[in-house]
Amino acid sequence: MILPLLSFGQNTKKAKGFLKFGTGMYLDLSYLFHYKTYKDPFSGIPPEALVPGKTLWIEGGYRLSNDLIVTANVMFVSVKRKYIDLVYQGQKHLAFQQNYSLNVGYEVNLGKGNKFLPQLGLLYNILSTTTAEYYGDIHDDGSITNFNPYISDVNDKEIGINLSLDYYYQFKSNLFVGVRANAIYLLGIGMEGLSFTPIVGVKF
Repeated sequence: MILPLLSFGQNTKKAKGFLKFGTGMYLDLSYLFHYKTYKDPFSGIPPEALVPGKTLWIEGGYRLSNDLIVTANVMFVSVKRKYIDLVYQGQKHLAFQQNYSLNVGYEVNLGKGNKFLPQLGLLYNILSTTTAEYYGDIHDDGSITNFNPYISDVNDKEIGINLSLDYYYQFKSNLFVGVRANAIYLLGIGMEGLSFTPIVGVKF
């Protein structure tokens, strides 16, 4: 495997395409700016302002003749958020996101193999949640009668903006490693989340 990579690295033609991926930490910020103003009407508990999760993404890109870089990215996110209602309070439910984005960026050469790549793009977000819900008569003392539990599946779709900042070191073999900071802003909601992941990729 090493010999083909070394011979590939001797190619003097400028690499046009690349493929890279990463996995790491995600911070759900969807309630950060209004968690104090929203509370469950019966328990009086606000949602968590910051919720950690996990993310996995893969991205392919191509360098145009004017050196602008266009990329397509798929990112998956999973977050466990606490219930704040009277019945399931303190337990957790899973929220799963699929993010698809088309981006434009420009690679800045910092010298000696060090690269910086900022990107901005349009994003399509699908948030899927499966939660335990209930309906019934809730009294002033917090007691519930005619309690009827059920499972709720919700798929919420939003358009947003994707911003990523990549720093990486490129080896002579065209392999590169680095780190990424990524932000997701949904037009109908606001700031949705941040992710911080390592990068592993190859140019070709």
